[in-house]
Amino acid sequence: MKSTKVSRSSYITGTNLSQHHGKDTWIFDTAATSHFCCRKNSLQNFQPVNNMRLTVAVGGVTCEIKGIGTVSMIFQSEGGSEIVDFKNVLYFSKLQRNLISGSLIDKAGSNFICKNGKINVYDKYGQNVFTAKTVNGLYCVKLKIVTSHFIRM
Repeated sequence: MKSTKVSRSSYITGTNLSQHHGKDTWIFDTAATSHFCCRKNSLQNFQPVNNMRLTVAVGGVTCEIKGIGTVSMIFQSEGGSEIVDFKNVLYFSKLQRNLISGSLIDKAGSNFICKNGKINVYDKYGQNVFTAKTVNGLYCVKLKIVTSHFIRM
């Protein structure tokens, strides 16, 4: 059997540049240390930042972060729909898709189980918040973005 070495950084970069998923797609990523958004108009409370660079792949690949904000996501479940605010989401326009950080989900007190081509994410009370399903090797999340919150009186 022939063994071939593959550079992880090229895989990560290649995966991110793949056109199988668009800029509206959100990927559940257990390697991401932050949530990333590639569409500025999805971010509420947007704050521009200067001189912020993050390493995003093995091999020292970096990106320049242009801003930070909150993304409000509507998740559909069996019990209806729920709005979840993801705070401190980093804006980087050159990404081909958006990333939900698995480690930040864990840090927030939620947990997730990966099984049978799906990642189920549960809140701290054990309720299923959303499910990411495998599409072309990536865990994709179906959701809608809230562009503004309305207060009913």
